[in-house]
Amino acid sequence: MADVYENAFFTIAAVSSPNSNMPFLVPRQREDQLHTIKIDCQAVIGQPGNINARLTSDAWSRESCYGPLSTRAWAWQERQLSVRIMQFTTTEVKWHCVTEDRCECTTTPPLPKGISWKDDPDTYNRWHHLVGVYTSRKMTYVSDKLPALSGVASRLQKNTQTEYLAGLWKENLKLDLLWARKDSAPLSRPLKARHQAPSWSWASIEGQVNYLFVDEVVTLILVKHASCSLATSNVFGEVNGGSVTIHALATRINLTATDPLDAHSYTLNHLQYSRPMYPDCILVEGVGQATDGLPLHTVLLTVGGIGQYKSPLPAQTVQRASSDERVQAEFGPINRLVWCTFGCVLKLSHGEYSVKLLILGESASSPDTFERLGLASIPGHRLQKWRAGAIMRHFTII
Repeated sequence: MADVYENAFFTIAAVSSPNSNMPFLVPRQREDQLHTIKIDCQAVIGQPGNINARLTSDAWSRESCYGPLSTRAWAWQERQLSVRIMQFTTTEVKWHCVTEDRCECTTTPPLPKGISWKDDPDTYNRWHHLVGVYTSRKMTYVSDKLPALSGVASRLQKNTQTEYLAGLWKENLKLDLLWARKDSAPLSRPLKARHQAPSWSWASIEGQVNYLFVDEVVTLILVKHASCSLATSNVFGEVNGGSVTIHALATRINLTATDPLDAHSYTLNHLQYSRPMYPDCILVEGVGQATDGLPLHTVLLTVGGIGQYKSPLPAQTVQRASSDERVQAEFGPINRLVWCTFGCVLKLSHGEYSVKLLILGESASSPDTFERLGLASIPGHRLQKWRAGAIMRHFTII
């Protein structure tokens, strides 16, 4: 499909139509604002002529200017891949190509000129931007989360020359893992699909995700192993889970949430310090497992660091809520220990620094594995306090 749009002479987009049953060549809306008048004038060559003029309005909504098609995930990819595209909106016809954007009413600000398949030293930042825009779009079937981006991913792999893993790039995993759900988006259960993306992939949750863009970053995670189980022959399509093993500095801290349905109620508490956590989805209290099938209970010792021992008592942890809506769990308050791994240090403006924390909880589905719960950040000057009692250890995230 990517080849079809990329090699087409130009693409016609019925932007104003909500579905394939609705025609797009219909009388236009807002005729009062779009009324055209003729102004008599004299051409340069001396011949009489006229100029057609019409009113414009800054109050036009994005929906009326762009239409339902501009909210759809599949259509976003098709627009990115098209060399030239003619868009029929409710108010006018728009033209977009790799050199310019034009409409009937006025000159529009330049839009992103699609994707360059040539060598680009900023490929991964470009990918982070594309993921943010793409995940803001809607789709009918959650199973399309990765397939609807597969054409763009296949083209960008020409630049990365690295393995594609459920929406992330193996060579850049240390940063690709540090995505965050958009703060304004409501919390929901993890996506329930026929083939489930791993928790470390943004494709495992509903809603828009974002990456931070900074000039200077120091990663603190070492990726030891990463793989996905493909659901089809398409390496850019659906996956049946996957795992990432990282080696990172980590510490156990307390996570609380008065209302797990409210993203703003999640708080990390360490010593006398507290920071908000940005959960990936609705979280619940749960139980983790050890290799022998018994829960793994981790004890913080006041002397000698951290010790681990197997216990018949459940290991109290936090996990993602079930994706199955038939599981009517009671989303009660949360007050449990989770693992805080130090992901990277970002240099901000005015010489300040911020540290990104990747938050993990023991998984109930597989022994000695973890699932991603969310992301948090602390100011750089608090790093020494937050890393008190931390150890270097491996985590296998599924």
